[in-house]
Amino acid sequence: MTEAWAIWLSASLLVYLFIAQSALLGWRRNTVPKIQAALPIHVIIPAHNEAECIGLLLDDLTKQEPDATIPYRIIVVDDRSTDRTAHIVEQYRDRLPIELMHIKRLPDGIHGKLFAMYNATSELTEGSVLMVDADCRVGPKWIASMAKEAGVGGTVGPVFEISRKPGLFREMLTDDQAAITYAAMGLIARSYPLTASTANMLIPVSAIRSGLWERVGTDGTGEDGRILQDQFSQGTPMRAAINQDSCVITYSAPTYRDTAATRRRWYQDAMTYQTSVQASHILIGITLAGLASAIPALFFCSVWKIGLMVLLLKLLNDLFIWRYVEPIFPYFTLRSVLLWSPLQAWFLLSYALLPPPKKRSIRGFTDK
Repeated sequence: MTEAWAIWLSASLLVYLFIAQSALLGWRRNTVPKIQAALPIHVIIPAHNEAECIGLLLDDLTKQEPDATIPYRIIVVDDRSTDRTAHIVEQYRDRLPIELMHIKRLPDGIHGKLFAMYNATSELTEGSVLMVDADCRVGPKWIASMAKEAGVGGTVGPVFEISRKPGLFREMLTDDQAAITYAAMGLIARSYPLTASTANMLIPVSAIRSGLWERVGTDGTGEDGRILQDQFSQGTPMRAAINQDSCVITYSAPTYRDTAATRRRWYQDAMTYQTSVQASHILIGITLAGLASAIPALFFCSVWKIGLMVLLLKLLNDLFIWRYVEPIFPYFTLRSVLLWSPLQAWFLLSYALLPPPKKRSIRGFTDK
């Protein structure tokens, strides 16, 4: 029993180190060539009752550093809002090249955000679409950075969450999101489409006009992973724009339980995962389960020295990676890394790396 446990812990550590360093290689070097995105840039903001936060995003957009070579306009889609969302957007017309669209009715079986994105993009004929959620915050070089970091299939930028409450929990939650983002973006950079987010995604209009929505579908959520999978399946992999200027911040639910529930819903609603992605989830899940086993090994098993070694080596690996990703993530502190690294496997396993969802049929729509 002792030997089996020791083999299990050692093997899980080796697999974890391999995955982590593979992600770091992708993080540091994209395999998708960098090209200038097709211009102009159409910034799409779906908004449903976002009066509390959309003004902050629009304020950020007024502070974009001017770049005459990158023309852009903003399209806000008011998705049946019952608050002051539309009124707030109207106040920015004299400061931003902004257009406000309204959705009064949602067809049966259609997801609101997907329908908003469809409406905003269906009439576009040229350029690129840059998507962002209304509860995000962006930096002054965000549009220019995403446009210049684009690949042949577009750009995926980092999206990380912070808690609304200050303190150690916010640091640890950001740590957790940084780990997920780091691994995902590293794999995307190496042309392995694991996951992404439409809260910070740029795709060329030509991809949309070639039947994107018909292939991706419009019911359910999980549109981020579905769009990414579609681009890779069409032979146009997207570039990972891993730099501080390309990041966006989104505010998460205030408690761990709420965050976990949101993550589970996202994974359950995602609809089209390729076999390679399923294998990645299973492999990482098994690896994290092995790392989590090191914690009870410290207290209940005779191999506690091996368990301690596994946790220390994981911590050293995380500290090594921290040097590269710390500039990207606010609140990503050395204190949180030291406290979070030994426990991280439990929480990643509990909500971020659930088994891949079952495939089910998807459908598009033609009624606007």
